[in-house]
Amino acid sequence: MRIDSPFADYPDAWIELPDRWLGRHATRYAEAIEAGKREKLIGRVLDFSVSLVLLDNWVLPGLTGPPDKWDFQQLPLEIIEWVAQTVLLAFNAVRIIPKNSLPLSPSGLATGEAQPGT
Repeated sequence: MRIDSPFADYPDAWIELPDRWLGRHATRYAEAIEAGKREKLIGRVLDFSVSLVLLDNWVLPGLTGPPDKWDFQQLPLEIIEWVAQTVLLAFNAVRIIPKNSLPLSPSGLATGEAQPGT
């Protein structure tokens, strides 16, 4: 699913989310976290970096040419925030299991729910 930039200053920017999140995306996510930590990326810049590997495609300012020439420190912060927030919210939404789908324990509470008095 393509999502166009909400910013008037970047009318040509867009990102493309996968139509469906798959196991390969979970693998890419974990690998990107580790790679980002090795590169000493932190905070939203790490989130942005991880988000890029989850996307099918994108057109973003400052991210043209060879990836080793990209400098995330020079990217517009609103682009970093928009991409990280949009992608990670969509990705994390499928990682949440609805409470009513948890198996019930013998006490009748969903497994993982706090037991009374604990």
